[in-house]
This record gives sequence, structure tokens and C-alpha cells, in this order.
Amino acid sequence: MHRDLSELKAEVRSAYEELEKAAAAIEAAPADADLNALQGAFDQADEAHKRSVEAVERAERIEEARAALPVEAEETSVEVVSEPLTYERNAPNSIFRDLVSAQKGDVAASGRLERHMTEMRVESRVSSLVSGTDADGGYLVPPVYLQDEFVTLARPGRKLVDAVGTKPLPPNTDSINIPTMDSGTAVAVQTEASAAQDTAATFNTVSGAVQTIAGIQNVSQQLVDRSVPGVDQVIFGDLTRAYASQLESKFISSTTTNAKGLDQLSGTNGVTYTASTPTAAGLYSKIADAIQQIHTGIYEAPTHIFMHPRRWAFLLASADTANRPLITPYAPFNSAGDQAGVASEGVVGSIQGLPVLTSANIPTTGGAGTNQDEIFVVSAPNLYVYEDQSGPYLDTFRDVLSGTLQVRFRLFSYYSLILGRRPKAISVISGTGLATPTF
Repeated sequence: MHRDLSELKAEVRSAYEELEKAAAAIEAAPADADLNALQGAFDQADEAHKRSVEAVERAERIEEARAALPVEAEETSVEVVSEPLTYERNAPNSIFRDLVSAQKGDVAASGRLERHMTEMRVESRVSSLVSGTDADGGYLVPPVYLQDEFVTLARPGRKLVDAVGTKPLPPNTDSINIPTMDSGTAVAVQTEASAAQDTAATFNTVSGAVQTIAGIQNVSQQLVDRSVPGVDQVIFGDLTRAYASQLESKFISSTTTNAKGLDQLSGTNGVTYTASTPTAAGLYSKIADAIQQIHTGIYEAPTHIFMHPRRWAFLLASADTANRPLITPYAPFNSAGDQAGVASEGVVGSIQGLPVLTSANIPTTGGAGTNQDEIFVVSAPNLYVYEDQSGPYLDTFRDVLSGTLQVRFRLFSYYSLILGRRPKAISVISGTGLATPTF
């Protein structure tokens, strides 16, 4: 049965009165009173009050939604149309130009920005972190077409991170702590009337510090005012590619405490490949060693092999004594691996049953000769990469460079790395055998 809002609010008042009575009964209870019964009555009153409040909130939302409905015409037919978004590719309006114009008091530009925020909420692109547009240059979620551009342009710079997968970065914290078990319990055969095995497990925590990646781009006022609308795509595309590349570089080589990259962690499986004349056969056995060390270290299977594109090219160029390539997409019989296709980064093939991914973000300046790269064999489920799912954020500043008639655009986002949760889930192959290859 439908009840109006006034009836529901009356129920809230009545429920609150009952809650007060229950609380007063506990406070005035004599020493011999049944406190469990009084507490149970209070809990019931509290639950009834919560339910009545929720009913009022639900009814208010329904009333708001009903009030927002358009007035129905006499005809009952409904035509569904798709309105163009305020900021679309090749649209006449530029989000960058409107950001600047709104700060100058341009009412039309402010209106377009507010409409854009509403559209982004409908598109499920805005989180609770974004509540509106700040006329002084506050955060603004980029338009849909720019977000789509971010995905397509940024992917080549973060193939390894994407292969591992990211987790949502928890809000309102600058550090993430995960409990770990350092040593476990134990069991043993117990003879009659003898003491059972008694071994206490020990615990610890592993932490990940939240990091910030940020970049700025200064643009002349003339370009902002007169571009139609190419500056949006150029600026945002360049900044996001830089963000993606930086994130993966930190994933591989970060030296920051509590945010270390793959090649900076302690306790990982180290495999050394020493050779003055490296061969695919020599490297193949080292990869097998790296794989088995993960098997025996965490009793789980590795999932990926990461290497630099030049190392994959070295393997592709390797041949047997009859000059037949060892890795080929055409004749997998008796091959050292197979090639999945031609790609500059990402999945390029497989070796020993594991997908091989390449990334140019892997350094090539390691070792005494500063000319070595590294190969990583990893168990991806044990690598934790947290990333702000609402980022990257974009904001703008006019006053900073007003003396030279420029506008500053800034992009930033947050991430955290906990890659050493189980160090033995990572094998790092290094050594002179991974020096600059010759072809």
C-alpha cells in the first residue's frame, strides 16, 4: 500500500521516540535489571528507526525522480533520441578553451562545462571524487572521446601493467598495508601420550606507499582561443602517453621505499646468464631455471615472461645448425617457442608454454658494461598494482603564466605498488649474456 511522505516522516518521529525510551530505560535500570532484555529492546528500536529513515529517503528520491519527469503529452508514444555530447571529436566546442573562458566569467562556457559534468555522470564516467566544475580551475573529468583516446593511445606504454591488471586504489589513504604470514604452523606424527607438535605462526605486513604521477603542458592563449579543436587531442594524448609510460617504468624499476619495481625488490629469484657469445639455447635453459624457481618457491605456476623488444628480436634471429629459425609462426615442430605476430609491445609469442610480452620500458643500461637488459618471469596474481580508477585528472591555470599570455594544463593520477608480497613469485634473469645483441 502506498503511503505519502508525511506519513513516513511521522513514523520516523514515532520510531525516534521509542528509541529514546529504550535508551532511557537502560540508563535508569536498577542493579538487578535484565540488561540483555533492555539492550535487545534498544536494538529493536534502533533497527525500526533506521528502517523508517531509509523509507523516507527512498520516498524522497522517488518524489525527486517523479518531479524531474517531463510533462506527458496527450499522445502516449515515446520517441527515444540520442543527443550529441557537449565535447565530441571534431565538435565546435573545446573543453580546454571553455575551461579558460569560464574563469573569465563566460556564462556560456560555464554552462557547457556543467552540462558536460552531467553527461559524464550519465556515462558513468565520474566517481564521487568529482562533485562539479571549479570556476578557478578545479578538477574536471575529460570528455568521453578523450577518455577513449586515452585508452587507445596509452596502451602501448603500459602493456606489462595491463597484463598484470590493476586494482582500485582505496580512497583517503597514503599507504596500503597487507598482512602476511612469515612462518606457518607445523604438524608431526604424535605417539601415544606424547606432546603434539606446537609451532606458532608468525605474521607481518607488507606496505605500499601511494605515489603521484603528474605532468604539465603550457599552451599559448592564442592556441587555446583559436584552435578548432585540435589542441584537446594533442595535449591530452601526449600527457596520457607520458603517464602510461611512467607508470610502467615505475612498475619495472622504481627505487622508492614501499613502492619498489620488479628489478629493485629483495628476495626474488636471481638467475644469472653469463656468456661472451650468447645463444638462444643458453638463454632457453636460464628461462627454464627461472620458471622452476617460481614453482618450487611459491608452489604456483608463473604466468608471464617479460623482456625487452631487442631480446625478443635476438631470439627471433636465432637459428639452428641448418640456419632454420628457432622461433617461427609457421613451423612450430621442435621449436624453442612460437611467434604470435609482429608487435612492438605486448604479447609477441610464447616460450615454454608462457606468453612472452615485450616492453621498451625495460632498461637496457644494466650491468658493469651498462648495456644489459633483464628478463622477468612472474606470477601475475601475486603482483599488486593499485591505480586510481577515476584518473587521470585534468585541471587548468590561467594566472600562473599570465605574464606571457599562456595557459597551463596539468594532468595527474595516483598509484601504488605492492610487488614484493611474495618475492619468490618473481624471477629476474640478468648477466653478460643479456648485453646488446648483434644481428
